Amino acid sequence: MEIVEGGYELLNRYGQIPIAFEVRSRLVVSALPGLVEEPVVPWKKDYDSLEGEGPESWRHRFGECASVVILASRDGEDVGGAFALASPEDPETAILFDLRVLPSARRSGVATALYDTVCRWAAAQGCRRLEVETQDINVAACRFYRSVGLALTKADAHAYPMDEVQLIWTATLG
Repeated sequence: MEIVEGGYELLNRYGQIPIAFEVRSRLVVSALPGLVEEPVVPWKKDYDSLEGEGPESWRHRFGECASVVILASRDGEDVGGAFALASPEDPETAILFDLRVLPSARRSGVATALYDTVCRWAAAQGCRRLEVETQDINVAACRFYRSVGLALTKADAHAYPMDEVQLIWTATLG
């Protein structure tokens, strides 16, 4: 697998990797860090389909803050990507804003390689913590973040206009 780090110039390639997934269950937050999974009627979630949320908007949204676009490729095909930035509010915190893996490449180590690269980038920026936001309906992402050692530190049922709970995961770097 080849990993390439760059800037906003990689966003066109990045945006070609789908982030959509089928929601089959959601996590119910009982008491942090407790999570209980419950089934739901399946439906498709695609963050890129939300107006102003896809990768093409990130240059305008995040501007000149320290950030990195990371692509993972196999045999010349982009199979995953991650976008991270230094927190504008806390210089010791990096934010893993987006991580996506081509459906056919999921569960093959791509996400772990991207996550490790983000952690190295963040540490090189002088960050001591990494923060990731996801939702209770993205069960696979939550399982992944827990598996790489992030801790669920916050849940906010009122963060979004839709019926989803915001989950914040954190890790200490170094």
